[in-house]
Amino acid sequence: MRTQPTGTSITDGDLETVLQQCEMLQALQAVRSGDFSVRLPGDRTGIDGKIADTFNDIIAALHERRLDARRALIGQEQADAHRAPLQQAARTH
Repeated sequence: MRTQPTGTSITDGDLETVLQQCEMLQALQAVRSGDFSVRLPGDRTGIDGKIADTFNDIIAALHERRLDARRALIGQEQADAHRAPLQQAARTH
C-alpha cells in the first residue's frame, strides 16, 4: 500500500486499475486518430480481460472494413478509368 501526500492510501490493485484505464484511454484516442494497429494486452483476466478482448476484436473488424472499403474504391476507380476511353471512343463514332 502506498501513502499519498494527502494521507489517503492507494493499493497496488488500485494503481494497476488506474494504469489499465490510462492504457485503454490511450488506445481509444489512437483509434479515434485513425490508428487501427493499436491493441490492448491479451493477458488480462476477469472483466478487464473481456474488455480488452472485445476492444481488440472491434478494432480488428473496423480495420478490415476500412481495408474492404479502400479495395472497393480502388476497384471502382480502376473500372471508371478503363470505361472512360471506351465511352470516349463510342462518342467519336
